[in-house]
Amino acid sequence: AMTFLGPQPSARHLVAHNDGIRTNNCVTNLRWATQAENLSDCRAHGTALVGSRNPMAAITELDVRAIRRMKAFGIPRAVIADGYGIQLRSVCRILSGMSWEHVQ
Repeated sequence: AMTFLGPQPSARHLVAHNDGIRTNNCVTNLRWATQAENLSDCRAHGTALVGSRNPMAAITELDVRAIRRMKAFGIPRAVIADGYGIQLRSVCRILSGMSWEHVQ
């Protein structure tokens, strides 16, 4: 990247791929971007590791919808957490929209 794009604008900049495909290293597809810009690109390209695409995810989008329905039926959050083998904190974050916000 330094050869074709010039020096890194700052230590905070890294190489970003305009089309979101990491293997497409054509100079016209590369640019310097901050981590925040790169993460925004990942969301726009659909390559962000959110939800069940995250290898660390313990539940799926279908589970999240079920958890939200369970709360609507009055099932206690602790019971929901136990049923899915996740922490109560995770259930609270799902129900408040702080996590899994991409799931409707």
